[in-house]
Amino acid sequence: MSADGLTLWQQLEDDRRLMKRAVSEASERGREYAVKKAGYYSAKSAAALRLKAEGYPVTLIDMAVKGMDEVAAAMLEMQCAEAVWRAAMKAVDVYRDDCRIVYDQVKRAQMGDPDF
Repeated sequence: MSADGLTLWQQLEDDRRLMKRAVSEASERGREYAVKKAGYYSAKSAAALRLKAEGYPVTLIDMAVKGMDEVAAAMLEMQCAEAVWRAAMKAVDVYRDDCRIVYDQVKRAQMGDPDF
């Protein structure tokens, strides 16, 4: 694989720009995930309190609550938000690793590595 120093440097700058954008998106998606998670726990707690007030056995409340439509919908939103956040975190990892690879190529080119 042969590339001139300028091309490698531009590729490194592009990867760094993409990584910074991915970090920003991961931060935004992390906040969205936290909001959805709080909504899920809030819906779950409210449903559990309603069932307890209605006289449901305490041992069955946790299982019954998870099957309620409003709690299941909040759980789905939370899990989807988590998946999007984790994907954004993976993108950060990919761009970081690519930066390291390109940086190593730049260093090898600067040192005059004949196998480069």
